[in-house]
Amino acid sequence: MDYRVNHEGERKFIEVIPGSDGVEDAQDALELVVICHENDTNLVMLYEDNLSPDFFRLKSGVAGDILQKLVNYHIKTALVMDTARIGEGRFKEMMLEANQGSHFRVFDNKMHAAAWLARPQPQQ
Repeated sequence: MDYRVNHEGERKFIEVIPGSDGVEDAQDALELVVICHENDTNLVMLYEDNLSPDFFRLKSGVAGDILQKLVNYHIKTALVMDTARIGEGRFKEMMLEANQGSHFRVFDNKMHAAAWLARPQPQQ
């Protein structure tokens, strides 16, 4: 998994490089947890092409497996993608619900995602 460590204000986050292999399953999510730990952060930015197509088909269970691992390890994750392409369906419903929470959100651009990651997190 190719990534870089970015800084936004006083916070740093892991950005998985667009177009690189990313998070295909729960095991990859655990690898991302290790990368976060090694870099002393719990903030991650992913891109649509870092995820398998199965992530967006909720019936596959891939999104649930990946997000559960990240939530269990308190990894705050921003996904950057073209939300206009989502259309109607289960993934859009999940995205709208997730965007109300504090662990996983979907953004149209990197700037908004980075700003959300940079905000102080509520105490666990």
